Amino acid sequence: MKHSIRFQLTLTYVIGVIMAVLLAYATFHIIVEPWSVRLTLPFVSGSPPNDFDFLFRLLISAIVVSVLLGALMAHNMTHRIAGLAAAAKSIAAGNLVTRVPTNPLGDELDLLGTTFNEMSDRLSESLAQQKKLEQARRELVANVAHDLRTPLAAVQAAVEALDEGVATDETTSARYRTAIGQQTRHLGRLIDDLFALSQLQAGQFELRLEAVYLENVLQDCLAGLMPQAERAGITMSVDLPAMLPPVRADRHAMRRVLNNLIHNAIEFTPAHGTITLTGTSIDHSVEIQVCDTGPGISPEDMEPGADGLPRVFDRFYRGDKARSRGGGGLGLTIVKELVQAQGGQISIKSKPGEGTSIGFTLPVYQPN
Repeated sequence: MKHSIRFQLTLTYVIGVIMAVLLAYATFHIIVEPWSVRLTLPFVSGSPPNDFDFLFRLLISAIVVSVLLGALMAHNMTHRIAGLAAAAKSIAAGNLVTRVPTNPLGDELDLLGTTFNEMSDRLSESLAQQKKLEQARRELVANVAHDLRTPLAAVQAAVEALDEGVATDETTSARYRTAIGQQTRHLGRLIDDLFALSQLQAGQFELRLEAVYLENVLQDCLAGLMPQAERAGITMSVDLPAMLPPVRADRHAMRRVLNNLIHNAIEFTPAHGTITLTGTSIDHSVEIQVCDTGPGISPEDMEPGADGLPRVFDRFYRGDKARSRGGGGLGLTIVKELVQAQGGQISIKSKPGEGTSIGFTLPVYQPN
């Protein structure tokens, strides 16, 4: 049974009332009706106590009982409140494991203690998440610095080689120019990702939602990324239905989404591997899947993050395989943010050694 503070106070009040009624009843019979029934108390020796002595003892007993009950309740409440105050000071000092004992069937102070413990749990989780994000931010800064330094060093070396006349023939000169082009494109992608992520986090990425035919956007992306896949010895295939309905999306945002997904698949697919792009229309939405035959994603990287999606979609998160290949770990984060900003959903399936399939769904465009 749940005993609230109100119940305890009411019980004390009722006991006091009962004592007062008994006192009034005794007074009535002793003073108002002196010749009626007399109340007597047992005595050991001497003469029996008179009626007024009995009333006095009864009054003192009522007062003592009431004072004892009140003192007991006051001590109990002040002791528990002091415990809450001590726990709050402990948490303020940084001891986040502090909790207060509670009784599930207790009173309002127990409810306050339960709420206090829940607040402490949420605070601990929030601080732990903040520490993870801070660690991820530091890793991002280090990774971005490394990723900026590496292509810049390659570009600088190629330019110096051309200036010093190391490239004595057209073939060598073309190879250096190709290397410069590749590294500058890598720098451009990294800077674009950083800028896009900063806009998304600040809520400044403007979307112009309209009817977008994803097969057209996909063909544009493949035209730019197919040479990279061919140089890596990767086969790319597209399997889209003939009449895929348009989706409600931003054309430029979808180009970035598909570019990031395809580029990510190329980065993790070995030579002689395959990348397959499929599209289907389900109910009132369109689903696009980008499947590769790469090494897959480890179970650790597939664990749910703060938003319930696998950690590979978290901001600044980079798995072990991603660290070995460089990159700031922003591509999939931007994909997730853009898809969700357009009312879509992102999904991923992967097993180590069996490749990865990343897909998204977007609502079909409705003219009205």
